[in-house]
Amino acid sequence: MSQVLRVAVYRFRATFGHRWSGYLSVVLLIGLIGGVAMASIAAGRRTQSSYPAFLARTDPSDLTVSVGSDSPGPSSPSAALMAAIARLPGVRRVGSLITPAIVPLTASGAPAVSGRQASSVQFVGHTDGMFLSRDRVSVIDGRMADPNRPTKR
Repeated sequence: MSQVLRVAVYRFRATFGHRWSGYLSVVLLIGLIGGVAMASIAAGRRTQSSYPAFLARTDPSDLTVSVGSDSPGPSSPSAALMAAIARLPGVRRVGSLITPAIVPLTASGAPAVSGRQASSVQFVGHTDGMFLSRDRVSVIDGRMADPNRPTKR
């Protein structure tokens, strides 16, 4: 054993009884800092993987094009226009949506055209599973419509 190492071992044995609480504090502090660092890395990895997981769950389109008229009421592109779009290079799928204008009503039956209620309704009709299987909507409140469940009348 070298001279320096023997002196260090002697000093440690001679002072350990008086300084054990300080050594324990240093060990606990290093453990606490290491735990916080490991938790931060785990949280960062979870955050980094959340967007790819969201994309895989919603099955998004690469590009969505809206073609229709600006007139009020439901409108959809013509069959000839949809066929022309489907023939374009790189187009794998062409779908159609019906988005009627809906205004919510108050309890008295009058249209609610101001305030929070006016912007809270979004209705989309589809025939090919759009927003249910492809480009899935992320519901943040309530539940997703079940296309296999009949509606109550």
